[in-house]
Amino acid sequence: MTVKVTGYRELDGKLSRMRKSVQRKIIKKAMKSGAKIVAMAIKRELPNSWKGAKRTIGFSSTRIGRGKFKGVSFAKAGAGVGMKKKRRMAAAAKSKLKGRGNRKGVGIGVSNIMWFMKGTDPRYTGTKRVGAHRRGVKNRRVDTGGIKRYTGRLKKSGIVQRAYRASKGPAKSVIAGELIAGIMREAKKR
Repeated sequence: MTVKVTGYRELDGKLSRMRKSVQRKIIKKAMKSGAKIVAMAIKRELPNSWKGAKRTIGFSSTRIGRGKFKGVSFAKAGAGVGMKKKRRMAAAAKSKLKGRGNRKGVGIGVSNIMWFMKGTDPRYTGTKRVGAHRRGVKNRRVDTGGIKRYTGRLKKSGIVQRAYRASKGPAKSVIAGELIAGIMREAKKR
Protein backbone atom coordinates (compact mmCIF):
# COMPACT_ATOMS: atom_id res chain seq x y z
CA MET A 1 0.00 0.00 0.00
CA THR A 2 1.40 3.40 -0.93
CA VAL A 3 0.21 6.66 0.61
CA LYS A 4 1.11 10.11 -0.68
CA VAL A 5 -0.36 13.26 0.87
CA THR A 6 -0.69 16.12 -1.63
CA GLY A 7 -2.59 19.37 -1.93
CA TYR A 8 -1.24 20.97 1.25
CA ARG A 9 1.38 23.39 -0.10
CA GLU A 10 1.81 25.26 3.17
CA LEU A 11 2.22 21.95 5.04
CA ASP A 12 4.67 20.60 2.43
CA GLY A 13 6.81 23.69 2.92
CA LYS A 14 6.70 23.36 6.69
CA LEU A 15 7.51 19.65 6.53
CA SER A 16 10.52 20.24 4.29
CA ARG A 17 11.86 22.82 6.77
CA MET A 18 11.61 20.34 9.67
CA ARG A 19 14.57 18.29 10.78
CA LYS A 20 14.83 14.77 9.31
CA SER A 21 14.40 13.25 12.77
CA VAL A 22 11.07 15.07 13.23
CA GLN A 23 9.92 13.98 9.76
CA ARG A 24 10.79 10.36 10.59
CA LYS A 25 8.91 10.58 13.89
CA ILE A 26 5.75 11.83 12.17
CA ILE A 27 5.96 9.21 9.41
CA LYS A 28 6.64 6.35 11.83
CA LYS A 29 3.60 7.20 13.95
CA ALA A 30 1.37 7.45 10.87
CA MET A 31 2.59 4.14 9.43
CA LYS A 32 2.10 2.40 12.76
CA SER A 33 -1.50 3.64 12.93
CA GLY A 34 -2.17 2.28 9.44
CA ALA A 35 -0.60 -1.09 10.27
CA LYS A 36 -2.81 -1.32 13.36
CA ILE A 37 -5.92 -1.01 11.16
CA VAL A 38 -4.65 -3.84 8.91
CA ALA A 39 -3.83 -6.06 11.93
CA MET A 40 -7.33 -5.57 13.33
CA ALA A 41 -8.79 -6.55 9.94
CA ILE A 42 -6.70 -9.74 9.91
CA LYS A 43 -8.01 -10.61 13.39
CA ARG A 44 -11.59 -10.07 12.19
CA GLU A 45 -11.01 -12.46 9.27
CA LEU A 46 -9.81 -15.28 11.55
CA PRO A 47 -12.49 -17.77 12.60
CA ASN A 48 -13.73 -17.37 16.18
CA SER A 49 -12.48 -20.85 17.06
CA TRP A 50 -8.88 -19.69 16.45
CA LYS A 51 -8.56 -17.74 19.72
CA GLY A 52 -4.89 -18.61 20.15
CA ALA A 53 -4.19 -17.42 16.62
CA LYS A 54 -5.79 -14.02 17.22
CA ARG A 55 -3.26 -13.33 19.99
CA THR A 56 -0.39 -13.85 17.53
CA ILE A 57 -1.46 -11.09 15.12
CA GLY A 58 0.44 -7.86 15.64
CA PHE A 59 1.92 -4.83 13.87
CA SER A 60 5.08 -2.77 13.87
CA SER A 61 6.67 0.16 12.12
CA THR A 62 10.16 -0.45 10.78
CA ARG A 63 12.90 2.01 10.02
CA ILE A 64 13.18 3.86 6.74
CA GLY A 65 14.68 1.68 4.00
CA ARG A 66 18.17 1.79 2.58
CA GLY A 67 19.68 1.11 -0.81
CA LYS A 68 16.94 0.53 -3.39
CA PHE A 69 14.29 1.58 -0.85
CA LYS A 70 16.11 4.65 0.47
CA GLY A 71 13.70 7.16 1.97
CA VAL A 72 10.76 4.72 2.00
CA SER A 73 9.10 3.96 5.34
CA PHE A 74 7.66 0.50 6.00
CA ALA A 75 5.15 -0.97 8.44
CA LYS A 76 4.19 -4.62 8.91
CA ALA A 77 1.07 -6.42 10.12
CA GLY A 78 0.58 -10.17 10.47
CA ALA A 79 1.34 -13.30 12.43
CA GLY A 80 4.09 -12.90 15.02
CA VAL A 81 4.82 -9.31 13.95
CA GLY A 82 5.77 -6.97 16.76
CA MET A 83 6.41 -9.84 19.19
CA LYS A 84 9.83 -10.00 20.76
CA LYS A 85 11.50 -13.42 20.67
CA LYS A 86 10.98 -13.95 24.41
CA ARG A 87 7.24 -13.28 24.13
CA ARG A 88 6.94 -15.59 21.10
CA MET A 89 8.76 -18.39 22.95
CA ALA A 90 6.59 -17.89 26.04
CA ALA A 91 3.41 -18.02 23.95
CA ALA A 92 4.55 -21.24 22.25
CA ALA A 93 5.46 -22.83 25.60
CA LYS A 94 2.13 -21.77 27.14
CA SER A 95 0.15 -23.38 24.33
CA LYS A 96 2.13 -26.65 24.78
CA LEU A 97 1.54 -26.67 28.55
CA LYS A 98 -2.15 -25.95 28.19
CA GLY A 99 -2.75 -29.19 26.28
CA ARG A 100 -5.64 -30.09 24.04
CA GLY A 101 -7.44 -32.69 26.16
CA ASN A 102 -8.40 -35.66 24.01
CA ARG A 103 -8.31 -33.72 20.72
CA LYS A 104 -5.72 -34.55 18.05
CA GLY A 105 -2.97 -32.20 16.94
CA VAL A 106 -1.10 -29.34 18.55
CA GLY A 107 -3.63 -26.54 17.99
CA ILE A 108 -3.00 -23.16 16.42
CA GLY A 109 -0.46 -20.87 18.01
CA VAL A 110 2.40 -18.52 17.26
CA SER A 111 4.71 -21.32 16.09
CA ASN A 112 2.42 -22.71 13.39
CA ILE A 113 -0.20 -20.11 12.40
CA MET A 114 1.58 -19.55 9.08
CA TRP A 115 0.66 -23.12 8.06
CA PHE A 116 -3.00 -22.11 8.12
CA MET A 117 -2.50 -18.74 6.46
CA LYS A 118 -0.05 -19.66 3.69
CA GLY A 119 -0.89 -23.35 3.30
CA THR A 120 1.53 -26.29 3.22
CA ASP A 121 2.91 -28.86 0.84
CA PRO A 122 1.81 -32.46 1.39
CA ARG A 123 3.24 -33.53 4.75
CA TYR A 124 4.55 -36.94 5.84
CA THR A 125 5.96 -38.53 8.96
CA GLY A 126 9.10 -40.64 8.63
CA THR A 127 10.85 -38.20 6.28
CA LYS A 128 12.64 -34.89 6.56
CA ARG A 129 14.18 -32.33 4.25
CA VAL A 130 17.96 -32.02 4.25
CA GLY A 131 20.21 -29.17 3.20
CA ALA A 132 20.49 -25.45 3.75
CA HIS A 133 17.36 -23.30 3.84
CA ARG A 134 17.36 -21.10 0.75
CA ARG A 135 14.54 -18.94 -0.55
CA GLY A 136 12.75 -20.54 -3.47
CA VAL A 137 14.58 -23.89 -3.13
CA LYS A 138 12.90 -27.04 -1.84
CA ASN A 139 15.43 -29.51 -0.51
CA ARG A 140 15.11 -33.24 -1.11
CA ARG A 141 13.39 -35.53 1.38
CA VAL A 142 15.19 -38.43 3.07
CA ASP A 143 13.86 -41.24 5.25
CA THR A 144 14.35 -40.94 8.99
CA GLY A 145 13.70 -44.62 9.68
CA GLY A 146 10.33 -43.96 11.32
CA ILE A 147 6.89 -44.98 10.15
CA LYS A 148 5.91 -43.26 6.91
CA ARG A 149 2.43 -41.79 7.00
CA TYR A 150 0.71 -39.04 5.00
CA THR A 151 -0.51 -36.36 7.44
CA GLY A 152 -2.27 -34.05 5.01
CA ARG A 153 -1.96 -30.77 3.23
CA LEU A 154 -3.36 -27.37 4.16
CA LYS A 155 -4.68 -25.07 1.45
CA LYS A 156 -3.96 -21.34 1.46
CA SER A 157 -6.73 -19.63 3.41
CA GLY A 158 -6.64 -16.15 1.82
CA ILE A 159 -7.23 -14.51 5.22
CA VAL A 160 -4.51 -11.88 4.80
CA GLN A 161 -5.53 -11.00 1.25
CA ARG A 162 -9.19 -10.51 2.25
CA ALA A 163 -8.18 -8.44 5.29
CA TYR A 164 -5.87 -6.27 3.18
CA ARG A 165 -8.60 -5.56 0.63
CA ALA A 166 -11.06 -4.70 3.41
CA SER A 167 -8.67 -2.42 5.31
CA LYS A 168 -6.80 -0.74 2.45
CA GLY A 169 -9.04 2.35 2.25
CA PRO A 170 -9.42 2.95 6.00
CA ALA A 171 -5.68 2.41 6.58
CA LYS A 172 -4.77 4.95 3.87
CA SER A 173 -7.10 7.57 5.32
CA VAL A 174 -5.75 6.99 8.85
CA ILE A 175 -2.16 7.33 7.61
CA ALA A 176 -2.97 10.55 5.72
CA GLY A 177 -4.84 11.96 8.75
CA GLU A 178 -1.96 11.12 11.11
CA LEU A 179 0.54 12.74 8.74
CA ILE A 180 -1.48 15.95 8.56
CA ALA A 181 -2.03 16.00 12.34
CA GLY A 182 1.67 15.37 12.98
CA ILE A 183 2.76 18.13 10.61
CA MET A 184 0.31 20.59 12.18
CA ARG A 185 1.41 19.64 15.69
CA GLU A 186 5.09 20.16 14.87
CA ALA A 187 4.39 23.36 12.90
CA LYS A 188 2.68 24.91 15.97
CA LYS A 189 5.84 24.32 18.00
CA ARG A 190 7.82 26.61 15.67
